[in-house]
Amino acid sequence: MLALKQNELRSRHTLEKRSWHALVELACVALALTTLPALGADDSRLEEIIVTASKRETNLMETPLAITAFPQDFLDRQGIHTARDLAGTAPNVQFGTGPDSGTAATIRGVTSTDFTEVGEGAVAIHLDGFYSPRPQGTLALMYDLERVEILRGPQGTLFGMNSSAGTINIIPAKPDFNDTFAKAEAALGNYDDRQARGMLNLALADNFALRLSFMVDKHDGMLQQGKDETDIESPANGILRDAIPDVDQRRNHDVDSADYYNNSDQWGGRLIGRWQATDWLEATATYSHFSDQGAGDIDFVDCEQAAGTINACQHQLRYVNINVPGEKDLTIDDYQLKLVAQLNERMAIEYRGSYEDQQRSQLEDVDGGTHPAAAWSSIGEPQTAEAAETGYYPIWDESWETKHSAYRTTTHELQFKSTGEQRLQYVAGLYYLHENKQIRYDMEMLANKSFYEDDTLPLGFYPDGLPDSWVFDQAKRTTTSKAAFAQFDFRVVEKVNLTLGYRYSQDEKTDENGMTYAFWEGTADWYNGEHVVTGIRGHQSNDLTTNMGSWAPLGTVMPASEPNNVKKDWSQGTYRVGAQYFANDDQMLFTSVATGHKMGGMYEMADFCNHGCLELLSYDPEEVTTYELGWKATLAGGRARLSATFTSRRHSISSHPVELACTGSKTTTSASLPC
Repeated sequence: MLALKQNELRSRHTLEKRSWHALVELACVALALTTLPALGADDSRLEEIIVTASKRETNLMETPLAITAFPQDFLDRQGIHTARDLAGTAPNVQFGTGPDSGTAATIRGVTSTDFTEVGEGAVAIHLDGFYSPRPQGTLALMYDLERVEILRGPQGTLFGMNSSAGTINIIPAKPDFNDTFAKAEAALGNYDDRQARGMLNLALADNFALRLSFMVDKHDGMLQQGKDETDIESPANGILRDAIPDVDQRRNHDVDSADYYNNSDQWGGRLIGRWQATDWLEATATYSHFSDQGAGDIDFVDCEQAAGTINACQHQLRYVNINVPGEKDLTIDDYQLKLVAQLNERMAIEYRGSYEDQQRSQLEDVDGGTHPAAAWSSIGEPQTAEAAETGYYPIWDESWETKHSAYRTTTHELQFKSTGEQRLQYVAGLYYLHENKQIRYDMEMLANKSFYEDDTLPLGFYPDGLPDSWVFDQAKRTTTSKAAFAQFDFRVVEKVNLTLGYRYSQDEKTDENGMTYAFWEGTADWYNGEHVVTGIRGHQSNDLTTNMGSWAPLGTVMPASEPNNVKKDWSQGTYRVGAQYFANDDQMLFTSVATGHKMGGMYEMADFCNHGCLELLSYDPEEVTTYELGWKATLAGGRARLSATFTSRRHSISSHPVELACTGSKTTTSASLPC
């Protein structure tokens, strides 16, 4: 049977044991303070900030949510070019990099680190209110914006699935009917940093305007990158340095600093057309393109933390040794259409439709030239107690490759909303999303330590240093979500407002003919008959050819699983209940209970529990309930704003035993075993 080591599987899909639990944030006090210098009496108050966090235009200081809003000039001052750069700009908001160019957005400690086609984010990224489901979308450049809104806490009622931690809405500047104008700027910096951005607004008629904008961002890699040609020795086993690298050299070549990992080679362009067709109908169409041809990101050892330990660095801080130079080709094309019909002074209908086409191929060196400490590793029989415990081979040689991937997402949303000043404010709507996903993803581990015991072998186990490969060939995975939602705000009396909202969602995921190809570690099949293992190590780099492992035609070297054809569906209800108290024109207190959910899903057929049985692992949606108490105040005669929130959260994650079907030579048994 196929046996998959858990640590390797988790490299592709970050799995956690799922159980019901509660988490309370007792000390989550978020302060956002903005001030202005003393100005003249007429100019002393901060400008009012209008946000669309409730899918209606509202004053930031009167909106009962924990929101941080940034205009474009703030982003420019802080050097913020992508959503990833927003880290540290808002309370309880962090961003982390990950494999596959993914970004782990975290709000109030809730996050997701699964960056594959299977995973869903816990923080929903929206572009002008249009949902972008893939975590790679956060790389898209932010330029010529009206503002960025960060909504902390679950936004399940209005923004739906995968907003259990919060929502980030990136809102571009709109075309202006009143004037034709342009702006351009450029910047140079160290690491050969070159940036340029510009915009052109064309007022072609009193009711029609175009806005064209672009941004270019290039710089060299900020790591010292060497060429990994590691040559190991083990005199006790008769292995001496022989000037033949022991790490894979099939892709290794000299790389200029412009193509080092962590470089930047990206650009984006956007065209928006705005047409006021009649007094009551406005149409806005947007096309945007983003391209990233950089080398991708890579992890490296934190030498400051490693100092004084067995893993202390022998080189400068930011250093990697590479035998697989990074390559990335990521493009995102977005098409958006928004129609707003003002039916009367009190009601409007809004339609939003979008199509996003994201395509990516990527090659990355996973190990970065890092190796286990000498005391932790061995060739053949363990030489130290630590090696007996850890079982590390002296080298770590691993690469991942997305040979091709395509994510095509269609969304439709119809909103009915109130407008103007009235006691009852509302927004209600219908939502539909369909995402079609394709990917061929390869994992190559070129030097593994084997743990399979066999008394007939000289050392009692298979030779060390054998390779291992996994190929995930997903021809068609789909995600579909349908929802109906409504939220009402009612001003009971002048100082008190009540909020009530609910959303009902139906989510579905499918996998059609998904294939997993895997090499059985401990045999010579991986070499495809072109190399014979002798001694106690598998190979050196000169033994490898381009007809081995995942390089060979699928099915030639690695046996395939049965096609995975499965459909899973869930229904979910999320709600918001809240109240506001307006103490005076400058102070507002609010409290709420809000829920959100992250969609469920399923992985490939694999031995997730190391019981020698292949089975599908699926998981139910995650649910978050947040209790919030907040205070917003305009202070110092309008020259300062203060926002403080206290939150308590319950985070529920479903867990179910995995039913494992184990097949022997003549009989079949079943068992229910928890992973």
